[in-house]
Amino acid sequence: QSSGLADGGIETSVKVITGVAGGACEAAARKKLDTRRSFAIKLGRALLLTGAEEISPAARQPAAAEAATMSGRPIFKKSSSNSRLTCYLGKRDYFDDLATMDLIDGAVLVDPGIGPDKKVFAHIKCEYRYGRGDMDNVMNGVSFKKDFFFAATQVYPSETPAKKLTPLQSSLLSKFSNAHPFSFQLPHDIPPSLMIQSTAVSDGSQEEEPCGVEYYVQVFVARRKDDQPQGHSSVKMAIRRLTCVSPKPGEVGRPLAEINKAFHLHSGSVRLEVSLAKELHHHGEPVLVSVVIDNYSSNVVKGLSLKLLQLIEITLFKEKAIKNVICSESVEKGFPLAPGQAGWCETFKLRPNLADNRNKAGVALDGKMKYQDTNLASSTLIRDFRNKENIGIIVQYVVKARVFTGFGGRDAVLEVPLILSHPKPVDGSSEAKKSDDVVFEHFARLKVAKQDTIAEALD
Repeated sequence: QSSGLADGGIETSVKVITGVAGGACEAAARKKLDTRRSFAIKLGRALLLTGAEEISPAARQPAAAEAATMSGRPIFKKSSSNSRLTCYLGKRDYFDDLATMDLIDGAVLVDPGIGPDKKVFAHIKCEYRYGRGDMDNVMNGVSFKKDFFFAATQVYPSETPAKKLTPLQSSLLSKFSNAHPFSFQLPHDIPPSLMIQSTAVSDGSQEEEPCGVEYYVQVFVARRKDDQPQGHSSVKMAIRRLTCVSPKPGEVGRPLAEINKAFHLHSGSVRLEVSLAKELHHHGEPVLVSVVIDNYSSNVVKGLSLKLLQLIEITLFKEKAIKNVICSESVEKGFPLAPGQAGWCETFKLRPNLADNRNKAGVALDGKMKYQDTNLASSTLIRDFRNKENIGIIVQYVVKARVFTGFGGRDAVLEVPLILSHPKPVDGSSEAKKSDDVVFEHFARLKVAKQDTIAEALD
């Protein structure tokens, strides 16, 4: 029916065209008619297909990513374009607290039709991109990226002795006879996932390959491990390596710093004391800053400024430092402080978040923000600062307080460091052992608004 309606409309158009322009245009119009009729027939078939009660798996987009839920936990799935391989991962965010690192475990469903002389390999790669992706074409194919870490293994047929299966792998292998497990263990001395935010375009999107550090797992069919993966017979899934910090039992740390600022043209000094409620802050938590000012000088204190700064140090090639103001507050209430006035004290609340910095170029984030499921970059954890060059990009946070003084004086400036990180996630492996039910749903990337339940938030 759709084809017939479309044909009638096209015939009318042909008559109008030929009636005005004469027989010279009739051949071109007829050719256009045949093309549009073919498109209408295909459209009608598509409408009938989408109107059916059930769509066959073969009609779905083969490379689309999906998620399954097993005991409340997401299981991420992606198939190759030729449907020969299907890769499963239990999660996409893997955490490191410098003591333990999450195991990257998964499984691959292999179609027997790949061929008797073909093998299936899996590798994980950490890439550091120090130039925008669109510059690769400008520089005649020169790629502005460097590999920090690479590991590969043969999945099918397996060359290594069978290892102990994780709960995810046990569940998948019990359901699929052609599933083959694989796993990777990342070291501690490699950089976390990180992206240097570029200026957003008009529609709010970001460039495809921004500067930063990216991890991905790739499964592919080849004859040898070092063969180049082919797009139609490979699966590539991006993951993130994140850092997490939990407060130690009994540890009560209250960062504090103070300074006595003397003046050349005035007698006395100004005492500035800045303290934080705690050193460790998780993403989404406010930073409580207490400030004490004692004006023991003959000068006038005019005001106070507080800034939470993100300090980025790039150490790979040439050391470079970037300072970003994440949030700030200017204080005028209670000022000026007259000479000899002491005991001024106030507590302020700073809120570092990505929402207020989404369009600021140069801000470091935890991984890509294509789906806006990210946050400000966590503080970089380094076991040995003598090897900080291996990290590539180091991110730190400080609260900077500045006291403005009157004529003839210099401002009193003080910085207090803090740690911004993720909390250590709760291990759900014990719950996963209790159930083997796997229900597949359409996959959508996790939202920032549900960071507290990131392991189970699905759209």
